[in-house]
Amino acid sequence: ITSAVIAASRSETVQLRSAAAFTLGVVGGPGAIDRLLELAGDAAEDVRSNAALALARQGRPDAFDTLAQMLALPDIPPPAGVDAGDEAARSSRYKRALVVVNALRGVALLVDATHESPPGGVVDRVRELTQDPVADVRSSAAAVVKKIERLSAPGQGITAEPARWTAVIDQMLAAGTAYRCYCSPEDLEAMKAAQEARGEKRLYDRTWRPAPG
Repeated sequence: ITSAVIAASRSETVQLRSAAAFTLGVVGGPGAIDRLLELAGDAAEDVRSNAALALARQGRPDAFDTLAQMLALPDIPPPAGVDAGDEAARSSRYKRALVVVNALRGVALLVDATHESPPGGVVDRVRELTQDPVADVRSSAAAVVKKIERLSAPGQGITAEPARWTAVIDQMLAAGTAYRCYCSPEDLEAMKAAQEARGEKRLYDRTWRPAPG
């Protein structure tokens, strides 16, 4: 699968390269990281963004440079004299907010993967985004700030032989007896709420379980 996705990532079609970048972050495999590093420098913004998020899913701090650029995108309020409900204005603002929220998700993935605080400039920008004019951006940024702050809280983080547990996890992933899950805390809470509403036990629904074969 990985080789086919890498081949697709070389298409001249931006949408196909963008989709391939996203997919490489999910499936991984030989050559995936090298190709994602190349795609992080793609001329198309959507491709760069998906490549950075894919690298973050793979726990690669290389993603921080592109994530920082995504986080730096300023809000795009409607120009003076333009109705706030104008379709084009709302579309531009929505796209910027989507890119920034995805970047915040990438930062959160890297914090979880590395158990380390992001670079200082990224942390500063995340804190600034807690005051963003867009509510979704503010709430996402606040969640990431809490995640970063928990790293230095007493009794938090992985403290018992982290190298040993990392090695065990790597072995399980390689043997296929475990797999990575990229659900956010909000995703898991929504999953539990839906199960409770159906009268079911609260269990992980294996959203990220790889397909057989």
